[in-house]
Amino acid sequence: MQKIKAGKFDITFYQTQDYDKNSVDNLPYDDVIIVENETFSKTLVAEIYDGVDINKVAFVVPYFTPSEFAVSAGDKVFLMFNDILCIFDPQGVKIVKEKRINPTGTMFGAYAYKDDFILYGEVEIYRIDRNLEVKWIFSARDIFVRYEGDEPAFEMKEDRICLYDFINHYYEIDYDGKLLLEKSANEDNLI
Repeated sequence: MQKIKAGKFDITFYQTQDYDKNSVDNLPYDDVIIVENETFSKTLVAEIYDGVDINKVAFVVPYFTPSEFAVSAGDKVFLMFNDILCIFDPQGVKIVKEKRINPTGTMFGAYAYKDDFILYGEVEIYRIDRNLEVKWIFSARDIFVRYEGDEPAFEMKEDRICLYDFINHYYEIDYDGKLLLEKSANEDNLI
């Protein structure tokens, strides 16, 4: 479950039973938005509360959509349905902008940074602006997951992003996508 605020709306997202447009057994929704119409999909619900009423919207999205996929964008919502990026208008209950990226592997989470969004993926880190344009992409030697150690594989700090990959290689990049530090588990600073 993920909760965000967008303008006057409090929005709660959660996964529910799969929606099938040919079935009479679907749960009732105020709107259904089919983002990905493939057999390997899942259904996420947005409960949009305006202080008086709740509007339930079902999104049929790629199966590999991560649990941290929604970010407030003022009165709109940035949505990362794995490789499909969207700007959603909760007032009009519609996607107003959509773009597909081509990541290697799956995406793990979307996070706000100033007026942009940082996307944490299995192999790449993206910085995306509010027009869904890619500002930069950073990739490394292996996937950004930890095999050993207690530190997180991805961590946003005030002035940098800290990353570990599967072979325990450590990276620090700034918010312009420039490599600041690179260390191997067996070596000192490589830069």
